Amino acid sequence: MATKEISPELQHKLQQLQQIYNQLQALISQKTQIEMMVREIDVALKELEELKDDAEVYKNLGSLLVKVEKGKVQEELKERKEDLEVRVRTLERQEKKLHERYKTLENQIRSSMGLGTPAGG
Repeated sequence: MATKEISPELQHKLQQLQQIYNQLQALISQKTQIEMMVREIDVALKELEELKDDAEVYKNLGSLLVKVEKGKVQEELKERKEDLEVRVRTLERQEKKLHERYKTLENQIRSSMGLGTPAGG
């Protein structure tokens, strides 16, 4: 079987494809970490809801535990959760755009190589 040399243009597209793939993986990892943080906040909020209003609540500040009001901690956690949820939505939009770029570039590469588009893609 004869081997074809890969043109510089195709090599460049393959490098771009690899870069997009790496960006997607990093983005997905970051999104997963933030989603875990949101779930942890949900658990903490649920636990706080079950406490009496006058219960002693402590907040971790570095290597210190500081006594705080239950309501204040709940508000801080809710704000943090909202911020993280906005970040997740932003990452999801970025992920969608990167995925579209990946598919477009993949199809261009397949076309250049005479492979056609993949089934279902």
